[in-house]
Amino acid sequence: IDCAAGISANVLYFSLVAHETLIVVTPDPSSLTDAYALVKILSTRYHLRSFRLLINRAKNVQEGKEVFRKFSLVTDRFLTLRLDYVGCIPLDDYIGMAVTQQRAVCDLYPRAPSSRAFHTLATHVHQWTGDPSWQGGFQLFGPAAMAATQTVMEG
Repeated sequence: IDCAAGISANVLYFSLVAHETLIVVTPDPSSLTDAYALVKILSTRYHLRSFRLLINRAKNVQEGKEVFRKFSLVTDRFLTLRLDYVGCIPLDDYIGMAVTQQRAVCDLYPRAPSSRAFHTLATHVHQWTGDPSWQGGFQLFGPAAMAATQTVMEG
């Protein structure tokens, strides 16, 4: 689920009912601050203990890994959770050109660094195995979702 930056009731709600929690950050300090605040609330108030982190708009793979390293240093120090590095999507000129044409960068420029990163990400996501007891689909809108909504609204 792709949610807006910041912590709103909608972001919390969808994070609580999602099968996997993938936090997307950029190297920008405000993005990292928002992501840390979200992870902190989800882990301390709602007891989520497993998160995945994707670095978007990185200059290169090294910057992506460095952003993850710094973020995980802070979470390791102050929170009890598991944080996995998913990878990074490099910012390249092809993304801007695809946006201008209102098309997916992977369709227009399949050999672009960002396209290759998206394909790698898709392969990794496809291989994730989640909690077998998790029940998704329309069940998300049943009693568990209502309880999560109530918790978010009261929180």
